[in-house]
Amino acid sequence: MDDEKFSSIKNRENEITSIKMLVEIQQSESQLNCNRTNFFLLAISIVALTLTQVQMPLLQLAIVILGLLIALAWLLTQDRSSEYIKYWKNEVNQLSNKLEIPFIYPENIGGFQMRKVLYILPIAFTIFWIFMILLIAMNGGIIFSKIV
Repeated sequence: MDDEKFSSIKNRENEITSIKMLVEIQQSESQLNCNRTNFFLLAISIVALTLTQVQMPLLQLAIVILGLLIALAWLLTQDRSSEYIKYWKNEVNQLSNKLEIPFIYPENIGGFQMRKVLYILPIAFTIFWIFMILLIAMNGGIIFSKIV
């Protein structure tokens, strides 16, 4: 009987350790998501700044296409990262439910989830770059000209 009790306690300890590990994985993915957002924001800002300094229509178009590709890559990366964060939160909650302990990530908390809010930037930049392509098409290539 003592062996059975010890085994049950040991099993519960292992499951609690698993919850801690899953929480660390989710938090790590959230941190990576923020780091990726910073990287993409920096890269796309450099491309946008470069666009304002170039006068050649063909080069402007190439820069705008590069900006659009970066924005789309950012959007796809954000979506994948968001799905991972969601997955690990669900895993933690399922294990919490099994162990009959309170959810670490309750689903009924109000407000916006950060992983969803972070979609705003890549979507906004995607729209911006599409607008720039349309502007180039309408103006015959020159978006910005030097003010002399």
